[in-house]
Amino acid sequence: MTGEPRTAGGRSYFPEAGRCVPDFLSTAAALVIDECYAGDGLVALDGLKRHGCCAPAIILATNPTVKLRARVAAANAELIEKPLLGDELSSAIRAIFETRKAA
Repeated sequence: MTGEPRTAGGRSYFPEAGRCVPDFLSTAAALVIDECYAGDGLVALDGLKRHGCCAPAIILATNPTVKLRARVAAANAELIEKPLLGDELSSAIRAIFETRKAA
């Protein structure tokens, strides 16, 4: 997602990605992205960041490799492994909101 988006109807269309992104993402409090989203969730996250989204991100992954863990860390995101059996995701989201509230 490197080109300039076209905006219409509350959504931004990224021509090179062939997809629309809701405009509200620029004010999102948190992002939860699957590692496989749009083929590569971290590439999608990078595109969102380049287009103004500065929300903290949580990446969901099944059996993450060392390489994926390094990419998540480099993206300053949090990694949560699937399957989601406990309350790790809700705890991570809660921690993001508590951090934002304290700031």
